[in-house]
Amino acid sequence: MDTTNNTKVTFARTDRATATASLFRPITKGRRPTGLKVFADYDETKLTFTSYDWLDSRDQTILLALIGMAGIESVNISADSSGEIGQKLWAGLNPLNSALGDYGAVVETTMYKLLQASGMNDDAKTYTRVKEILDRLSQVNCKAQSEGWQWSMRFLSYAFHDDGTLAVALNARFAQALAQGSTYARINLEERRQLDGDIAHLVHSWLNATVRAGNTFQIGIDKLAVRIWGVEPQSASTLTTRRASISKALKEISTLKGWKISFRGRGVDTIVTIKRPKLLGF
Repeated sequence: MDTTNNTKVTFARTDRATATASLFRPITKGRRPTGLKVFADYDETKLTFTSYDWLDSRDQTILLALIGMAGIESVNISADSSGEIGQKLWAGLNPLNSALGDYGAVVETTMYKLLQASGMNDDAKTYTRVKEILDRLSQVNCKAQSEGWQWSMRFLSYAFHDDGTLAVALNARFAQALAQGSTYARINLEERRQLDGDIAHLVHSWLNATVRAGNTFQIGIDKLAVRIWGVEPQSASTLTTRRASISKALKEISTLKGWKISFRGRGVDTIVTIKRPKLLGF
């Protein structure tokens, strides 16, 4: 396969529940915590996400790039898939319970094209970092429960062909979002590549998944900070720092074409009003 032109990777149609679950968080360089467990309720389904390592904006960038590429060209994978690579990818998703009868989506690419799609630098250090990210993402597990029904799969699995081509299998929640068969969020990757800084990326992704295009949304700045960091601040100084970081990120997002963001009040009373641009041609 590997025919994806990554200049066309303009958006990622991803699972909305995953995109709003505060899984990807700001992490201080060199101080990545371990033992991430996130609970979320979505569409009458209880979701539990687990990961050995905490996940940051770069992890999110690679995942969204892969989903965007899969939206252009991918093939389905299931327990019936044949071939050594196909069987390896399916086993790597570690499907359990109802997921055993489900399917995933496989995108074939190269490390170079993945870096292009993600907007990352093309150098040896970044290649190593991306392989570490793929390892982290392949260990993230999603468990879903609803009225006696249970489902479990890892986010993704990956393998390299002998010629160096990278094959990545995305789990069924992502595959169904790609097929528009489930509730999905459309993350604008062209806009994301225009933003600087981890927090701006995280806020932009959360807003894309939460506020539908063309709609207006209001939220308290402290509540938005909790959505981005995933946990309440432990001190007043941390709260103040987070408010400043969120404000800076929102002001950067407001420079994107069509976005309108305003602030009302001060401190704990600060309310943010966000207006997303409409999607043209949709």
